[in-house]
Amino acid sequence: MHPGFLALVSGGLLYIASAAVGSLHASSEISGLAWLGVAAVALCHAAQGYFVIGDQSAESRSIRTIFFRAGVSGLLTALVLAAAVTAVSLFPLPLDPNTALTIVVLSVLASAVALTLTAGLSKRG
Repeated sequence: MHPGFLALVSGGLLYIASAAVGSLHASSEISGLAWLGVAAVALCHAAQGYFVIGDQSAESRSIRTIFFRAGVSGLLTALVLAAAVTAVSLFPLPLDPNTALTIVVLSVLASAVALTLTAGLSKRG
């Protein structure tokens, strides 16, 4: 499996988690905790992007290359998150709070698994 595909899946998880949080109309405390879950998914997506962009060879480990890869990864994650939040505002999902929180938790776990697989595949390849 290509690591880029896993990063794409993580982008989908970012949308799913954002949609679940967007459906919460409960207290701000629950919504705030759910947004922390979305932030965790976004962080996993950014880390996956870092592993996918460029190669892992010794000559590509200059500080300039590292910052470039991190910057591009962060920018792409911000764009994906903006697109996800925009899509959620245009097409909200009607979910009850328990289902929404379950979806956020499962998205965080799936993103962590995808990040682990991406890191392993990029080290091997």
